[in-house]
Amino acid sequence: MKVALWVVSNCALLRGSKMRMKYTDALVEAGLPVDRFGGCFNNKNEFKDLSADDVEAYKFYLAFENAQYCKDYMTEKFWRNSIAHGRVPVVWGPSKEDVERLAPTGSFIHTDDFKTPADLAKYLLYLDSNDTAYREYFKWVENPDEKTLELAKTFELTGSHRLCKMMLSNRDRKSHPSVSEFFYNETTNCISSKEDAIK
Repeated sequence: MKVALWVVSNCALLRGSKMRMKYTDALVEAGLPVDRFGGCFNNKNEFKDLSADDVEAYKFYLAFENAQYCKDYMTEKFWRNSIAHGRVPVVWGPSKEDVERLAPTGSFIHTDDFKTPADLAKYLLYLDSNDTAYREYFKWVENPDEKTLELAKTFELTGSHRLCKMMLSNRDRKSHPSVSEFFYNETTNCISSKEDAIK
């Protein structure tokens, strides 16, 4: 088994994309083996040439978004590149609270739980060497709770069925009278252009 995989092509366009590059560099400097592919590393074709066995061999995927603390912002990095491939997502970008609300219970590791990238690297290396501790992140598959079962039902539906179900439900629906109201209700970190220093 290999340790961590990251595929990324946006490395400098947004504040978050720059910050996640710095964070990942710090993980590598701390000794975490991260195989990095994509436009940011000029090796897209190398990734495409990997065998299916090679691609499936990673224990962790860096599900690092290109924005930080934007509400409900979780993309294919978490769902397709991590969960669907049986990898543990290591999350940077969305708040831990948002991820806990949307993801299977106990399925991910969040960078906010670690003081520094070096602390996170140390923990991931520990999990890599301890199968019992690593398997804890798959309890949601082996013994799913009610929330996880509900998520599974949702993902079985097509996009159209999910939309209809939401529209017909009695849940309170929020509406935003204007784009500016939606934008200004975001967190300061989400809309800021200032880069935070990585510890």
